[in-house]
Amino acid sequence: MNNIRAIAFDLDGTLYYGNNPVKDAVKTVLSIIEAGYQVFYFTNNSAKTRSQIVTKLCSLGFRASLMNTYTASYACSRYLLQNKIDSVYVVGSNDLINDYISLGIHVVEPEQASFVVVGLDFSFSYAKIAGALLAIENGAKLIVANRDASFPAENNKRLPGCGAMTGAIVGATAHEPDFIAGKPNTYMLEALCEEWNLIASEICVVGDSIESDIEMANRFHCSSILFDHFDKYPTYRASRITYFAELQNFLK
Repeated sequence: MNNIRAIAFDLDGTLYYGNNPVKDAVKTVLSIIEAGYQVFYFTNNSAKTRSQIVTKLCSLGFRASLMNTYTASYACSRYLLQNKIDSVYVVGSNDLINDYISLGIHVVEPEQASFVVVGLDFSFSYAKIAGALLAIENGAKLIVANRDASFPAENNKRLPGCGAMTGAIVGATAHEPDFIAGKPNTYMLEALCEEWNLIASEICVVGDSIESDIEMANRFHCSSILFDHFDKYPTYRASRITYFAELQNFLK
């Protein structure tokens, strides 16, 4: 694997659970950086802004910046700005809404929306489903951060993901998403290559989900490492018990 230049790490379930880093994850990432690899952070988290994710990573001991951190919320805003999309109705957190407003994206009521954007929303409600239904019936398109049914949290718990919000809206509208910004879509990897002058064969994706992390890598035709699963699908499988040694062996 001597052509690998960049490692794209998933976050929830790979580098940390909630506010607790995975054992040896910080040491592993820092060692990879010191070995000369470029490290990037990829997360389907759409409730927090990219800046908030960077702050969390740094507080846990990882080296992170806005430049090397890619989130589903950032991917959504990037897509909106690239396509000059305005007047969006947002089903998502206040942080997501405020981030869009700060970028000059007009967040509007359903009656004025040309697009509905769905992110992870801890205050999801019947009223928000009704708002999305109204907007879509009026011709709005549907953009979602991801369709993850759940995500790993602390104490071996899983919590409902953005896919739960998306599923309710799709169920009410019978309208499938027009664009999915996060994993397993390759949009974040495409952005990475464009912004850092990389190609697929130079990237290795590291994650704990076949359905999102490894599927994204597979679609993009880049290498992958899957933790804690026995499957022929990824390029390589490693156990968290030997996190550091297994990953270093792969990169030799």
